[in-house]
Amino acid sequence: MDFLSILPEQDQLKIKILELVLSLSNDDVRNDVIREHLAISNYKFEESINGINNDTEIILQQKALTIEQNWLVVEPCVSRALIQQLRAYYFKFAPLQILIDNTLHQNRYPRAQELEVSFGWSRTYYSKQKRLLKDLQIDQWHTYAEITTRQFIFSLYTYFGYKLTIENNVEQLKIQKLVALTTKSQLSPNQQQQAELLMAIMLIRMSVPTREIITTNLWVSPSVGLVKQFSVILECDTQRATIEAQLLLQILFEQGLLVDELMTSLQIKADYNTELATIVDIITHNMQLLLQTGSQTKQQEFVKSATQIIFSELYTQGFAAEFDITRTRYFEDIYPTLNRLVNKVIKALLEQHVLTEQYQIDRIYFKLMSYILVSDFDISQFDQIEVCFDFSGGQYVNQFMIETFKTYININVVISTHVTKTTDIYLGDYFNDQLLIEQLIWVKPPTAMDWAKLGDMIAQAKISKYRHVKEE
Repeated sequence: MDFLSILPEQDQLKIKILELVLSLSNDDVRNDVIREHLAISNYKFEESINGINNDTEIILQQKALTIEQNWLVVEPCVSRALIQQLRAYYFKFAPLQILIDNTLHQNRYPRAQELEVSFGWSRTYYSKQKRLLKDLQIDQWHTYAEITTRQFIFSLYTYFGYKLTIENNVEQLKIQKLVALTTKSQLSPNQQQQAELLMAIMLIRMSVPTREIITTNLWVSPSVGLVKQFSVILECDTQRATIEAQLLLQILFEQGLLVDELMTSLQIKADYNTELATIVDIITHNMQLLLQTGSQTKQQEFVKSATQIIFSELYTQGFAAEFDITRTRYFEDIYPTLNRLVNKVIKALLEQHVLTEQYQIDRIYFKLMSYILVSDFDISQFDQIEVCFDFSGGQYVNQFMIETFKTYININVVISTHVTKTTDIYLGDYFNDQLLIEQLIWVKPPTAMDWAKLGDMIAQAKISKYRHVKEE
């Protein structure tokens, strides 16, 4: 679903205008282009621009857009980071957020009088909000299988950058213990937020009686020792600890946050052996061209990890469009052989009826391609092209151009996965309001405009950081 539809219509329109502005150009945009594209009147257009500026004045203390005759002047602050800040701001006050948050805690819709007392909602207004959820086909989200409910809340809150507040010190300590027990030792800021959000959701849902928890689609089989640790931390019985361990491990795996020790020992429940064998056979048969470039050990590791990737996606609901399948042209153009291999796997999964939903295909495609590209297989032999460099000025000039081309992606750029005192730019796909450094938000895979923005940001950072070198 489109999570943006959770917001009131006027806030949705403001976000759509900013997204359209970014997609069209970094420069000013004609007003009629935006009005025609979004099919809105001039009054609605001007009202939205004024609304955007009022909101950015609150967040950034500056305007984002200015109407000058037939043109919309775009200020430098307009970026994907700003869009995510505005999304979080709008979601915080969205009526549907209030309704969903209250339902999350109670596992039922709050009574009309409860919201009347807490938020001043009339019964008519309350009914209208419930009807909106029904129109979005998510009015029964709290009655789903528990894994689906938590995936929904996690995806929704992550999309809007919403933080669940756990004020109780004892509960905060539980979150810290669970993060230390189950996640990687050094998490990036984004990963830390995701892990803490998952733990917070778990603690909130602990108030739901075990008898009300629907445990279908849980494929992880946690060890006895891990269940005991969960039981101690969560102060619950073995049955509930087992369920919570399954839920958390499964989502942590899906998000790539699971600690290596648990990742290595991850077991799939025996109930799923037939499905598992089918996936292993499909990968082994259709990935031979890739597998034969690595050792036997690498092949086994790849098949196991790829199987887990596919398997986990079968039981992950497609609530958010995390990946834009229209941008697979990037992989098709740059890695045509790998693209063909992955598509062969997906085709076989469809023929065997392992895959049934489009969002599963999209996510598996991106994740398998990403996994292959960071694996230890030698893919340099695939899809080779030859480029002739023939620059005037002598062999040294030509060689310089060749070396520049080869190192274009990271010209004098140090890459890390953690923010330190010397970090100049934070590059990710979710804005982090805890950081006081420049941030750049990309889509996956990045567009040409994203690359251009990164280049501009790196150049500006170097100008600021090394101005004294130029002056010396």
